[in-house]
Amino acid sequence: MEIKYCSKCGTELSVGDSFCSNCGTRQSYIENNSISNLEKDSTKMIRFTDAVTKCLKNVFNLSGVATRAEYWWFYLFKAIALFGILYANAYVGINYRSAIVFSEIHPAFLFAISVILGLVSSVIAIASLSVAVRRLHDTNLSGRFICLGFIPFLGIIALLVMFCQKSVVNGNKYINVSMNKSRKIRVIVLYVIYSMLAAWLYIGMYISEMHFMLYR
Repeated sequence: MEIKYCSKCGTELSVGDSFCSNCGTRQSYIENNSISNLEKDSTKMIRFTDAVTKCLKNVFNLSGVATRAEYWWFYLFKAIALFGILYANAYVGINYRSAIVFSEIHPAFLFAISVILGLVSSVIAIASLSVAVRRLHDTNLSGRFICLGFIPFLGIIALLVMFCQKSVVNGNKYINVSMNKSRKIRVIVLYVIYSMLAAWLYIGMYISEMHFMLYR
């Protein structure tokens, strides 16, 4: 028998149900997928470029699910991008240090480069957090398990195990549940605060480096 899920609360329903037995929301055949279609989507291999594009478009989205392939493709992109940003910062600092000391170029040049690279890394970090939450949802686990990352070693190992699990389609309450407007606003505010803190960190690093180069 084909099964669908409530578009609001994710309760398992039969295809013929017009209303959710849990929350009473009217159901539509168009906005609900059968189990066979959901399984097909969850096991479909996504391309690297498609995964990166999808994750960056959903940078503030904590609702829905992300397949195993989508998460690990973006993890690979994050590793490459952050390594490139680190290399670019080191390259600029080493090659333009003497030019700044002798006033051949303005210190604002190094500051602008650091801020731009800092903003890029912040966006990547936020998108990585969002896709990690959706990956947990894909295994029918709460996104709150992401807090295990604060536990040294054991917490990180536990998260890695969760991220490697197969998609859970049958009975997954997160598949058709979307984030309400008030919660989305709170998430965006938290992410903006995170970005501001990251920006201040980069500014502090820049000031320290300028002080070292000019007054050592």
